[in-house]
Amino acid sequence: MVWAGGASGAADTTLRVCHGRPPLDVSGGSGSGLDLGGGDAVACPAPFMGEDPRRCWNRCRGPCPWRFPKGHARAAEGRRRSGPGNLETGAGGPPGSTLVFINYPSWLASSSERYPFGHEGIPLIPDYVGIGAFLRANLGESWEVLALSFPDVLQPWRFRYGTLGSWPGWEGMAEIVQRADAVFRVDYRTEGSLRLVRVGGRRPCPFEWASFGPGSLVLCEASVERGKGELIVLTTWALRTPVHEDWTVFLHLYGPDGRLVAQEDGYLIGKTLPPRWMRVGASVQDVRRLPISPTASPGAYRIGLGVYRSDTGERVNFHSGMFVPQEDRVVPLAAIDLP
Repeated sequence: MVWAGGASGAADTTLRVCHGRPPLDVSGGSGSGLDLGGGDAVACPAPFMGEDPRRCWNRCRGPCPWRFPKGHARAAEGRRRSGPGNLETGAGGPPGSTLVFINYPSWLASSSERYPFGHEGIPLIPDYVGIGAFLRANLGESWEVLALSFPDVLQPWRFRYGTLGSWPGWEGMAEIVQRADAVFRVDYRTEGSLRLVRVGGRRPCPFEWASFGPGSLVLCEASVERGKGELIVLTTWALRTPVHEDWTVFLHLYGPDGRLVAQEDGYLIGKTLPPRWMRVGASVQDVRRLPISPTASPGAYRIGLGVYRSDTGERVNFHSGMFVPQEDRVVPLAAIDLP
């Protein structure tokens, strides 16, 4: 298979799987493939790992869907410095960092009951290879890499698929993601494409913007970035005292008329970390995306954040020296003008 990446920035990446002729294209259309955002990247199936990627692709007997970078050594060195991913939310981390990949595809199969011989299933990363070897073969450096399955966010897709790793349970997942330098998740999108996004990782708590409950859960900082058709909201959280209730964090986008136009509710770090499972003293970054409709009205939009009890929906009070608590118990994070 070949990961066909752009030369820089957070360009979307197409995943083409070589198995017969023509290759199975799971890009989902132009510009909406597997979003690695790490520049040029190429991967070979297990038998060819370590070979020159051009020779690997020749074995697949198909047109090359990506352009080879100028000065392969220079490009490889850039990838080694930036780390895997290098998404719009920051690099995965230097060599030696701990990286977690959630719901990374291990195989694909036809969703039809009838299919050509040879297309009954395509292994992407066999268990005996692992995602750590995949990164090492392509980027030339080593990270402590763990692949996990998270069934709660898996969705039906246009192919049957399997994911790397197992589900460690809520307590096990919470412990793992709190210790990871970067956590990535593969989203199986409804239009048929795959997208690899960074959803968080551990991060120091530099400030205390607001505290929820009796000072238990602290919002340390927040920032907003504009992505392609979305707003990327990065927040840092810390736990000062244990949370004994099941809390959920919500993120809202309000339009110029004050009405709710987009939201992202769930536990921290891609819905994997309930606040009640956080370790006291731990601090993590949470990355969420608010979609912007192509038909969105121009004007001033507001982003608000808060916490509610999962069992009752009741919002949790917060205290802050920066924000004045409102009746709706929403922390006003940012205002942004959309053209």
